Amino acid sequence: MFRETWTNRGTAARKKLEALRTFFRFCVDRKWVTDNPAKALRMPKNTEPPVEPFTDEEVEQILAAIEKYPDKQNAIRLRALILLLRYSGLCLGDAVTISRDRIKNGTLILRTEKTGTLVRLPLPQKVVDAIAACPGPRYPFWSGNGKRKSVVTDWQRALKRLFDIAGVRGAHAHRFRHTFACSLLTAGVSLTHVSKLLGHSSEAITEKYYSAWIKGRQEVLEAAVKGTFPSEFAAATDTKPIQSNSTRAKNHQNANKTHKSRWWRRGELNPRPKSATPRSLHAYLSSVGFAFRTKNEQETRPTSPMVLARALRTERLRPAHCMTLLTGPVSKARGSVRLIN
Repeated sequence: MFRETWTNRGTAARKKLEALRTFFRFCVDRKWVTDNPAKALRMPKNTEPPVEPFTDEEVEQILAAIEKYPDKQNAIRLRALILLLRYSGLCLGDAVTISRDRIKNGTLILRTEKTGTLVRLPLPQKVVDAIAACPGPRYPFWSGNGKRKSVVTDWQRALKRLFDIAGVRGAHAHRFRHTFACSLLTAGVSLTHVSKLLGHSSEAITEKYYSAWIKGRQEVLEAAVKGTFPSEFAAATDTKPIQSNSTRAKNHQNANKTHKSRWWRRGELNPRPKSATPRSLHAYLSSVGFAFRTKNEQETRPTSPMVLARALRTERLRPAHCMTLLTGPVSKARGSVRLIN
């Protein structure tokens, strides 16, 4: 019966049960009770709400609703807070308690309250100007007095009122953090960098909530689905179906075989075009002063290897005509070539 009265869900419910077990374990150690009644309670399912970032239209609606906000003095702070949440990805508690000295030359530098991770990121100029327009010598969003929990509760109430005026359903402050993270991931920013900007203690936490928004991973998953059903997706989009690597390599090999068979299958009905007839390599090398010899002949006129290199650079030869220098010292192989035609 006690467990059924809980309104917490997901991680909050699990943390609440862990605290309850720890308390009764402490009571057992002090001999205040003989048994731990919370030990028999089952851990609730970790059902986290889906990550739903704001769309660009919804952000514009929220900013436009500031003009209709009844408290005009607080509307200036509201606009600065909305822009700060959108372009920094801070939690509401870190954003509303920020001091002005945390922003230097347009760069935000602070340690998050939850994990103590150092966060450093640049802010757009419109965010810096909006914060500068807020009243207050040191803190733009609170007086510096009171408790952190109290100021967070006050701003949650003000934001809820603004969201109702904007007509955005299901809106809350943490969705700006989701919007910031999803914008970075869909733009191709690595998971490691996004984790650092969000102030998470590990990449596993970032991957847990935002894995569906990783651009490279999502493209691979979409390509896998389209590759499994190529005909269906080709019919829907009227495009060439996606081929796997093995299919693409096989088609390339078949194309090469067809090209070779057509090229070399020459006869009276399929003569080689005149433009494709290459110039004789032997004749060209002889014209530039290159000497050839047979096995029984002695070398009569040695030719420098530079002549051969210049000949190969200036003359365009077909792949069917290639030459291989004889192995051995240059003095013995100078001017000696083997023609393969």
